[in-house]
Amino acid sequence: MQNIHHWNAWLIVTIATGHGMAAIFHQVILKDEVLGRMLLRGDQGANSLFIQKP
Repeated sequence: MQNIHHWNAWLIVTIATGHGMAAIFHQVILKDEVLGRMLLRGDQGANSLFIQKP
């Protein structure tokens, strides 16, 4: 059980690191404003795909 816990902990660290590196890649290299679209800033920051139109 301890061995499984050990490797799962490293798996989580690896996935979190990769996720952070992908966010930095999008922000710095691609400059596609993905992080800005993910932030909730009221109506002006809402993603148009998820807004229900009347």
